[in-house]
Amino acid sequence: MGTALQVQAADLSSKTIIDDPTAGGVIRVALPLVEMEGYNDVLSSNPSTFTGININEFLGADTFYDAGYTGSGSVVANVEAGHIWDGHETLGHVTTQIDAGLASPNGDYDLHATWVGGLIGGRLGGAAQGEWQRGIAYGADLWSGAIATAWTPPAYSLGFSFTAASVAIP
Repeated sequence: MGTALQVQAADLSSKTIIDDPTAGGVIRVALPLVEMEGYNDVLSSNPSTFTGININEFLGADTFYDAGYTGSGSVVANVEAGHIWDGHETLGHVTTQIDAGLASPNGDYDLHATWVGGLIGGRLGGAAQGEWQRGIAYGADLWSGAIATAWTPPAYSLGFSFTAASVAIP
């Protein structure tokens, strides 16, 4: 077994981070159960109404940031129905968008993909910058893959379709 380290994050509760060398470099984090009052307790994109916690600090990620680990030097891919919108103020660094060689790729930007992309690798940007913009691995090179070939109309109401080619390995 590896080393256990107690971390106090955001003064909410204690976490145990276990670096287990027998698990192939996997770092496990034991988190407490936290009850939230409402959606604004976690995140708001409006800094004048932000009342939530810094989720990265809460998860103990600041311990890794302080040690120099931000995701830099790694590639993280988010594969969804559509692409991460690289026009978002925190996601301009999404430079690779892959459609997996589909015959008729949907190619649309996707609301969920954009949200998840921000959680993974959002960076500070825009006029009202704040830590709520920073993804868990903000230093990583963020790629976006889209596998949908068509929306089940209208978009976002029912789902999407894809073919075997959507998930084929080149």
